[in-house]
Amino acid sequence: MCTFLAVCTCSCGNNNGGQPSIDISTQFTLGSTNGNILCSGLFAHEDGFIYYGSNGLYRISESGDEWSQIADGKVSNINVLDNSIYCTVESDGTPIMHRIDAQTGEKTKLAEDNVQSLIVVDETIYFSSRSENSISKMSVNGENRAKLSDSFAMNISFYNNYLYFVAEDGKYNLHKMRTDGQEHTVLTTTETMFAVVDNGNVYYASIADDTAAVYKQKLDKNSSPTEILNLMPMRINVYSDNIYYTTADGLFKCDKDGKSTVQLCAGIVNHIFTGGGWIYYTLEESGASKLYRVRPDASESQLFLTLVVE
Repeated sequence: MCTFLAVCTCSCGNNNGGQPSIDISTQFTLGSTNGNILCSGLFAHEDGFIYYGSNGLYRISESGDEWSQIADGKVSNINVLDNSIYCTVESDGTPIMHRIDAQTGEKTKLAEDNVQSLIVVDETIYFSSRSENSISKMSVNGENRAKLSDSFAMNISFYNNYLYFVAEDGKYNLHKMRTDGQEHTVLTTTETMFAVVDNGNVYYASIADDTAAVYKQKLDKNSSPTEILNLMPMRINVYSDNIYYTTADGLFKCDKDGKSTVQLCAGIVNHIFTGGGWIYYTLEESGASKLYRVRPDASESQLFLTLVVE
């Protein structure tokens, strides 16, 4: 049970922070962004509302004036499409996939699997099942289930009718596979972490020869990675023209070539989310989970909400 307090203090300026660059995958309708899915899927954005999982599932207006708790429990892998929420809700420690009505909170179990990651694209759910050590798909009503691969994926991303995932096979390389399971190829040869697919590129962290770095690589088997940051981030997200990442020193942004770095906040940032022209991030302070937000140009930094666990 949580007590919710929304705080939205407007800063000076009317900068909308820019909108995401045009992406070929926008011909598809996704339940969340690849970057938000990577951050445990604790955040999704649709039609002026934020859906946030933190000791429950909450629906909050962008202004912070309207909010409601939709579900109890530990909720993650949040996708929202057409007023339906697709997510995992823990049951006895196991994340189980559900569909929840955003208005009524009515909950429907879609599978019994232990689901690590999921992403909804149009009328299809793509998900990684730890129960079967596989990647599968099903329709949003829970029917027409089909196995696509025997690889177990830590996180699933979607771009232009392909799925991208880091396989939990001891090598942790980035894989690419068509949404029908065909054309399964390996894109990276080193251990790959925090892989975010965006607009024809993948941005990821890797350790090679005991050196940690962030790389940018085209989504092509024959392409080579380019080192853009000489560090190991704790989290990565991509929005519009920038990369957002965290280290022990705080939250930073840079352009997609690793240039023009700006620190957005200090402190230990647990997650980075994007939506509606804002960058959201979480800080743990005094036993409360606090969600902050800032514009992509670093303006209007503000505390958005606090959840206090009783």
